[in-house]
Amino acid sequence: MKTAISVYKPVKFVADLTDCATLGDLVNTIKTIEPTVLGVDDGLEYFAASLLGPQSSAGIAATIQHGKHLSGLGYNAHSPLPTINHSQLHIVATPQPEYTLSVLLLSPSSGRSDLWTNIDVAMNDQVIHLKKHIRGHLGLLESCQMILYKGRHLEDSAYLFEEGICENSTVTVAIKVEVGFRYKQTVKPIVSAQSATLLDLLKSFAEEQKLDILTLCFVFVNPSGTVANCAKGWLPDRTQLFKAKEVSGTVRDNGIMQGNEIQVYERNAKRKRVCFDSDFDPEADRDCDVDDDETSDEDGADAIHSGRRQRIATRFGLRWRS
Repeated sequence: MKTAISVYKPVKFVADLTDCATLGDLVNTIKTIEPTVLGVDDGLEYFAASLLGPQSSAGIAATIQHGKHLSGLGYNAHSPLPTINHSQLHIVATPQPEYTLSVLLLSPSSGRSDLWTNIDVAMNDQVIHLKKHIRGHLGLLESCQMILYKGRHLEDSAYLFEEGICENSTVTVAIKVEVGFRYKQTVKPIVSAQSATLLDLLKSFAEEQKLDILTLCFVFVNPSGTVANCAKGWLPDRTQLFKAKEVSGTVRDNGIMQGNEIQVYERNAKRKRVCFDSDFDPEADRDCDVDDDETSDEDGADAIHSGRRQRIATRFGLRWRS
């Protein structure tokens, strides 16, 4: 169990509050001088009150207890400004114990949000707690969820406040799928969203293995899902080899479900490997050989039998070594 530690560092400035009659006037005046000091999405609640007498820990506590909200649900812009004593106004920030998030559910096919809901969470909640809330609202099992925030995949053990998730934040939940990539007698699992493109899935594998994606060929190993019409066009025969530059559609469109596998073959195996380039151009291509070492193993025999070698080689412009 982790503990949230909040450090409050004073920001001091002088403002003319003569014409301020309400809290809304005060907030506008402060934002004119210090636009970011009253954060909207920083997970804090702000209170304003004047201190009577010397400042002390008891005085600060009294300020929080009797102060006026300057943010959050308790903020009323038309509320009268509290009496200011000794020409000092103190604003105190406290963490919000609970707050509301917006959660968007991505469609596996379109990658767009088809459903959204608001969920109340606690400041010290972890991602796994958020998944439980999502299950209660949307009926999606925790094991099927992939939580995304600002383009990052969040692990179950991560704390929401550590990831910068607070009031008014929006997180995305995608349906998770784990795909096994068979490569050199091993199976490497890659986690992806079903709404992600198939190209992104292949690039993730190449990046983790530090392989040049231009030197790889792939073949589906008994995909269990239904292939969408939009994906059938680029590979009508799902038993054929394909290159990354040919793929189209999302993971779901191509019938890839949880636990499915993709066989990987490396072309130009005798050449020096090139690290994966994030700026991969899917239109680029190069001539290459196929090494028999990559296709004669037991897994390769299952996917490419001798009767199909010539047809595959002709289709891809490859040269098989005898």
